[in-house]
Amino acid sequence: MNTTTTTDDTAAADLCHHREHLLRYARRHLRDRALAEDVVHDVLAAVLAGQATFSRRSSLRTWLIGILKHKIVDVLRCRSGEHSLDAMLDEEAAPQRLPAALSDANDPALLVGQRQALRRVQSRLASLPASLSRCFELHVVLGHSTAEVCAALDITPGNLWVRVHRVRKELLLAA
Repeated sequence: MNTTTTTDDTAAADLCHHREHLLRYARRHLRDRALAEDVVHDVLAAVLAGQATFSRRSSLRTWLIGILKHKIVDVLRCRSGEHSLDAMLDEEAAPQRLPAALSDANDPALLVGQRQALRRVQSRLASLPASLSRCFELHVVLGHSTAEVCAALDITPGNLWVRVHRVRKELLLAA
């Protein structure tokens, strides 16, 4: 009997033991069952292929979750370019819109669609921390300049950018 095969089989069994936990973690963060399966598969395949080496400075599960976190971040970075808040709102409001030739600023159906989209965004904003939603409201919704918002909230322009980015990311993930 080959001891390398036995060791590989034991390692594979250990990884399978942690698979369900990894799947729950990935589903919770990605909110997409199929994508979570793919990411967990990538993690397990990378570990079994020897691309990552376990140095036993933590538990096996902690190490696997660490690898999974990096894979999730990679997936979210790739997906972040695929969506925009404006496109999301346009898609959600699309059924209420009339063709451009028939619509005008006072069209009731268009106004209803815009109000519904605004309510969805406002409810999502209300669930975020006040410091984040206030920055987003002042800068994006109300259109105040960076200097005005930074002065009003006593923050730096870099911090404002980070906060607005976080809100946009949360709004996209909640969609």
